[in-house]
Formats: sequence, structure tokens, C-alpha cells
Amino acid sequence: MDEPFIVNLADAPASGHPRRATILDFEAGRDPFPDTGVNVQIMQPGQPNCRYHCEPVQEDFLVLHGECIAIIDGEERLLRRWDFLHCPAGTEHVFVGAGDGPCAVLMIGSRREEAAHYPVNAVAAKYDASVAQATDDPGQAYADWRQEAPMRPVPNPWPLVGRTTDSLYWGAWIDNRSPSLPLYGIVVDPTPDAGGKIEVMFDDGGLRRFDPECGSLIDPAIVKTDDPDVYQRMLVYIGNYIGR
Repeated sequence: MDEPFIVNLADAPASGHPRRATILDFEAGRDPFPDTGVNVQIMQPGQPNCRYHCEPVQEDFLVLHGECIAIIDGEERLLRRWDFLHCPAGTEHVFVGAGDGPCAVLMIGSRREEAAHYPVNAVAAKYDASVAQATDDPGQAYADWRQEAPMRPVPNPWPLVGRTTDSLYWGAWIDNRSPSLPLYGIVVDPTPDAGGKIEVMFDDGGLRRFDPECGSLIDPAIVKTDDPDVYQRMLVYIGNYIGR
């Protein structure tokens, strides 16, 4: 019987396979939702979430973390955090993790009709996401993956840890304890797990934490971004500004 419930994403049962996404399944241990399928799938860079396919019902997707490539009707599209993708019935699609860390996508699909078609697609094949022969049978579409290993319960990886963030202070952190060897970096905000310390990202991508009284922020400005490439551009701007 379908009944109301609340579950935190970090507490949802997870299952995984080496060749496809880890699935955080809100329905595990419960009766399947009768009208709409909902889950969160987490992909590593280069990892597809499933086989390239289409369904005779609407599906919708929201990127929660990181970035991924969505192959939509044979065309690659880069999606980043908070990008929303609507797939009308019959849209061919698959997702592949991209960037330098994990990607999480909220996936919602109608269950008015339980069916799928798995076409052959050269673009999806680059990521091992295409079937070798077109089929309407999920068992056939995933036969080679299942021969390697079944889907198994895995530890739930949420919340994810990565280099992307909601906002940055565009500025340079100067460590007052070493004035002869200043440490220049980008001060990251928010840092809910930094324990009251200032978290600074340096040009090698590393993060270090400092007591607030041990340094100062030079010429701060707020920049909104979830693109890791922006870090490198910002470091160049900071370096030019302070004459590093």
C-alpha cells in the first residue's frame, strides 16, 4: 500500500554496479510508486547512468551536484548543477558523468506505461552506453553488464564532496605568519564543515584551513559559480592584481 513517508537522501538505500551509476532508491523496501518513478543517480566521470534509451512517457531531470554530459537524441549537451532537462515521451537519452568529480542527478519519470526502446547510437557507444543491437527488452540491453556483476547494495555516498561550490570570495588570502612567503588563494564560502576556520583553495586545487586571525582577504568580491574552470581563471586575475 502506498503511504506518505519522509526519508533523508543520505539515508536512502543505495545500489551500484561498476559499469553504471549508483542509485539512491526511495522505493527500496516499499511498494513501488504507482504513478511516478523517482530516484537520485550518482555517476563518476566517464560513467553512464544506464543504457541509451527512450520511453513512451515523460521524464524529467535535475542536476544536484557536479556536471555531466546528457546525450539527447544523439547530441551531447553539458549539464551543470541546477540545470533542468525535460524529456518528452520518445526522447532518446542517457547521462554520463563529467568534470573532475561525481555528479548527482534527480530523475523523475511517469509510469503510465512501462516500456523502453534501446537503439544503437554511436555517440552513446563512446561511453559504453549503447546496445550493440537495438532491442525493446531490458534484459537483453543489460545482459553483458549483468554477466559481469549484478547490482549490489553499496554504501550511500551522499552528501558528495567535490570542488564545486555555490559562492566564492574573489580575493587573495595572505597568511600573516609568513609575510616573506605569502600564500595566495581563493577563499571559499560557505564552508559548513570548516569548524570556524577559513577554507582557502590554492592554484594546485588543494584546500587548506586557517584561523581567521592568522591572515587577511585582499580586495574581496562575491562571485557565483559551480564551474571548476572558473577557479583557474580567478587565480590568474588575482595573480595579476597583486603582481605575483
